[in-house]
Amino acid sequence: MKKMENATISKIMTGEHNAINSLLDELWINLDNERAKAIFGKLKWMLEKHFYLEEKAIFDLYTPKNDKDLLEVAELVKQHEELKALFVNIGEAIEHNIKPDLRVFEELAKRHAKFEDEIFYPKLDLELGEEQKAKIIDKSREIINSYYKAIE
Repeated sequence: MKKMENATISKIMTGEHNAINSLLDELWINLDNERAKAIFGKLKWMLEKHFYLEEKAIFDLYTPKNDKDLLEVAELVKQHEELKALFVNIGEAIEHNIKPDLRVFEELAKRHAKFEDEIFYPKLDLELGEEQKAKIIDKSREIINSYYKAIE
């Protein structure tokens, strides 16, 4: 992956969400054919990396300044667990050649990403000090680069 100039937390994470949405769209298109398993595998790997990135590069390095911020992080982590559980069910259906219903997963994933893209990440970009943002961005890049090296 190329180095991002003028990177912000929002830009990095919006790019992550866009890549996930593209794979999800591809899965919808191919649910009725053999490609579904391969696309599901790519999407699973992408989601695992994405959740790890958010939880290790952002949530672990971000110190909420008040109860509202703490509750937001707790809700995002809870949604990760819900999305993981839904995704396991989707994977089991695909593995057994049953066409899964992606609507509940997609609705929660889009709501989750919308909150992060429009509220949470822009807030971090505005409120965090440069040093803390740099740590988050550097850790995010490290995780993303490791992911791309692993799939090469």
